[in-house]
Amino acid sequence: MDDLIFDRTQNDVNYALNNPSSSDFLKGSYNYTDLNRIEQWCEYISQELNMYSYSVDITTKTDWELTDFPTKTEMERIRSNAQKLKDAFISFTIVPENLEKMTYQKANDLEKVLDELNTLIKNMIANFYYSGEIFSGEV
Repeated sequence: MDDLIFDRTQNDVNYALNNPSSSDFLKGSYNYTDLNRIEQWCEYISQELNMYSYSVDITTKTDWELTDFPTKTEMERIRSNAQKLKDAFISFTIVPENLEKMTYQKANDLEKVLDELNTLIKNMIANFYYSGEIFSGEV
């Protein structure tokens, strides 16, 4: 999966606006690749949480195309997915109230929530005790 992006700035937005035909990676624009990345991460985190008995039920779409234009309902589903994942576990960043008029701050917050969840799940797994003891064979 692609890395989550949560360090967008106004300069990134300005660059994307001034270079719309650039083949460079444009952090300041928001398109189908961003939607696919977020949806893939939501799906992955949901699977991880469910594996460890944190019940969460979300619906994802991971096949966004260049010609697709997300509806208000689809954007709300994406936002709601992030909120459900956060509610099932924990995250420090606040999920945006809506994704209407997407801003770089909303995009950053949405992906930061997913990054925090991923980090906290990995930390939880790293701290599991095995064999009922801290060290196997412990006296």
